[in-house]
Amino acid sequence: MPLLDRLVTEKLKAEAETIAAEGWKWIAVAVDFPYGHTNGLREIDGEPVDLAEEERATLEALNAEYAKIEEDYQDADELPDEIDQRLGEIEAARSVLEARPLICDPVEIARAGVFVSIDAEGLLSIARGYVRPEDEAPCVVDPESEAQDDGETTDDGPTTNGVVQRAVITVGGAPTEPVEGEDDDTIKPLPDRLITELTAHRTLALRNALANEPAVAFQAVLHNFVLATFYRFAPSGGCLEMRSGPRRSLLKRPA
Repeated sequence: MPLLDRLVTEKLKAEAETIAAEGWKWIAVAVDFPYGHTNGLREIDGEPVDLAEEERATLEALNAEYAKIEEDYQDADELPDEIDQRLGEIEAARSVLEARPLICDPVEIARAGVFVSIDAEGLLSIARGYVRPEDEAPCVVDPESEAQDDGETTDDGPTTNGVVQRAVITVGGAPTEPVEGEDDDTIKPLPDRLITELTAHRTLALRNALANEPAVAFQAVLHNFVLATFYRFAPSGGCLEMRSGPRRSLLKRPA
């Protein structure tokens, strides 16, 4: 739903604003990035910030509680609603604790970026430390060009004249703040009503395509039933909502 996507994007953007204080060059925000979006990028090395004693104890308690629930309900055909909700809360809390900032070379941070999105389970996903080819340091540096007018050297460091650089945050590939020198004739977002209509047309097209491919439809249904039968603790990340019984299966409306 467009409204849901917008609310999620606003949450992700708020998280990106917090991460920007770490000194990264850019932060890309999206509900979901395409497969292979990090291809061609260099991932910098870094050590995650250690957990505090209180955080470590909390994480161990969450892991122990999750393991006990799995053991208690390993033979259950279906999880009670309150237990299923609790598992989701544990996964969300663990995701926050495990998403630790990296301790990296400040020079590397100044040329690298971060991807902020939602993973397959609906939890916050933060991937730090990716350098684009155009941001790589030159292999050969002219010694005369290193000296600046004020006698300082840049070396692509995280600061400019003592000021921490401001990360460029993009949502869906578009900058969230106007770029200096950019005119007002920029592409505006589509109206919510138009997005809703386009989403409805896409949903119908997907349904028709699935109806015209019985073999693909059969594999999709079989895949969903296998997940529900053998992977009860794994949330379904597919676009099909299936229930065994008299109810018919429904194709979820894509967001």
